[in-house]
Amino acid sequence: MTRLVRLLPIAFAAASGVGAQQVHKLPATPQTVVYGYYWSEAKPALRIKSGDIIDVETMLTSTPTRLEQAGLPAADVQQSLRDIVAQ
Repeated sequence: MTRLVRLLPIAFAAASGVGAQQVHKLPATPQTVVYGYYWSEAKPALRIKSGDIIDVETMLTSTPTRLEQAGLPAADVQQSLRDIVAQ
């Protein structure tokens, strides 16, 4: 009986999905970012389950041209921002 009582928490944890969380990465790319408009029929870039962890790449809302005009060296502008604005 004592052995059964000790195993019950493990069985419940396994059945409830504890420890089953996944880590997702969502990079900023032309395929995952909408720039300049919103479309109600766009498909989600990522689907997750409750408890999952998401690592989302974010970026500025400015354009590479504006950043460079403000004094940022061209080499310091994220390539992903250039790709998104060019789409």
